[in-house]
Amino acid sequence: PKYLRTNVSQQNESAPRLFTKFDMKAVRFEEDLIRDLANLSEENKNPKYSIIPWDSDRNEEARIVKNLAFTDHWGSTPTTKEGWEQMVHGSTARLGYSFFALDSENKIIGLLLSHRYESDDTALGKRIGWIDKLATLAEHRRKSIAKSLIIQALNAYRNDGLSHGALDVDTENPTGAYGLYKSIGFSQFRGKVTYELQIF
Repeated sequence: PKYLRTNVSQQNESAPRLFTKFDMKAVRFEEDLIRDLANLSEENKNPKYSIIPWDSDRNEEARIVKNLAFTDHWGSTPTTKEGWEQMVHGSTARLGYSFFALDSENKIIGLLLSHRYESDDTALGKRIGWIDKLATLAEHRRKSIAKSLIIQALNAYRNDGLSHGALDVDTENPTGAYGLYKSIGFSQFRGKVTYELQIF
């Protein structure tokens, strides 16, 4: 099936009325979560995997890991090489705040890609580092890999003078991501709703 989809802020009252006139239905709810960078946990010390800085020489391996990790995420489609290049090396990407998780064989089993939007600082009154992509291969979940990647990134944000870390989450994510983020200290910042119409 083919779908027409759009996202709208939960604070927007007029757009949903327009979408429902065209028989579009609310199908997904997402939240932007935010965390002050004070009182961060210690970085990962788990001997079963290591967290290392992002290595651009391994971008293709990372793209494959991202695509595999997102196969069970609602609405996700595989990222092309061209799309990944833009995502990783575009103007808002911040590889200095981005990391890989490696297993004992030096293979990527998880990744975190950060982005930064300096133009938002004045309007929001915050200097935010955004966790744009967070992925762990399904067979390596429930081992605190995602948590270790997040803590590593948040410490990198703080060390560079940022005030907050933030990310977007599907509230119905099947991996339990929402609960993980809450346990690390993230709280709701703003939300959005996805409206959908099946067109054929």
